[in-house]
Amino acid sequence: MELLAGAVSQKTSSVSLYYMHLPLHWVGLGMLVAIVGAWLVFRWRSARLKRLNSPRQLLRSLFRLHEMGWSERQLLLTSARRQKVKDPARYFLESELWRQAIEAERSASNRQRLAQLQLKVLGSC
Repeated sequence: MELLAGAVSQKTSSVSLYYMHLPLHWVGLGMLVAIVGAWLVFRWRSARLKRLNSPRQLLRSLFRLHEMGWSERQLLLTSARRQKVKDPARYFLESELWRQAIEAERSASNRQRLAQLQLKVLGSC
């Protein structure tokens, strides 16, 4: 009887060990979820760093800082395009670009608007 009880006990312990191990497909699924999660975090962080170092984002921040309206933004961007200035944010630093833009403008009203915008952005120059 004791021999039978020992065999049953051994059988239940080996069965419980069998059920303690996860099937291989669950391990594979867990690894896949971990890899996809890590990949998504990496992509999110790299996209965030690109946004922080973006010239376009800098220009938007400068527009907000100087409280420029839509028409003023468009005037500045159009002027930069005509002058073939690659980075329009340079207008916030270089008064020479403003002088060139004002002189190159054909319309007297736009010339006056650019001069007012220069005063707003750079102050008195």
